[in-house]
Amino acid sequence: MPIHGLPLLPQTSPLSTSPAPSPTLTPTQISATLQTNFLGPINVLHYSLPHIISSLTSSSSSPKSPGATIVTISSILPHVSPAMLSDYVASKSALSSLHHTLTNEIRTHPSPLVRSNLKTILVETGQLNTSLFQSVKVPGWTRFIAPLVDVNELAREILYLVGQGESGVLRRPAYAAVVGRFWTLVPGAVERAVRWAVGVDRSFG
Repeated sequence: MPIHGLPLLPQTSPLSTSPAPSPTLTPTQISATLQTNFLGPINVLHYSLPHIISSLTSSSSSPKSPGATIVTISSILPHVSPAMLSDYVASKSALSSLHHTLTNEIRTHPSPLVRSNLKTILVETGQLNTSLFQSVKVPGWTRFIAPLVDVNELAREILYLVGQGESGVLRRPAYAAVVGRFWTLVPGAVERAVRWAVGVDRSFG
């Protein structure tokens, strides 16, 4: 599904006598984004988790069984929240929150087999080398600090983590790890200066 890249906030007054106002996000577009990016994954979990739990807690299971891993593909954008992406950012924020909530549910599950054998991995990436964000406009120099993420390489990293049998958070490229950990600690004036320099709020309009 394409990124709409439309504002939620009207750009002109409805009472303005200027030409037709620029388009804003519609309820249909918002619902479609949430359905694809959040409701789809959570519905898959709703139907698959009972089977996963059953397999982990069956009489043939043991604390050393291979177990299962739930991988959630989100985005680094909820940490940055660019303008014109309210529906997309909201859906990815929901996914990241879902991962953390589910991880805590597993940690407090009554079965030790579930606690030890059900793992979760959250993947929060920058721009992927796919057609989804092909219309993104950023200054060329930013590619030095925010290169495109190769989906094949990312898939190999995810499979490696799954094979290790550990839970965790994977952020790529390198700047995403920094943003995910420290962006909320950046002073407001510095944040606004960085946002202007990299054009993050002008990239999707």
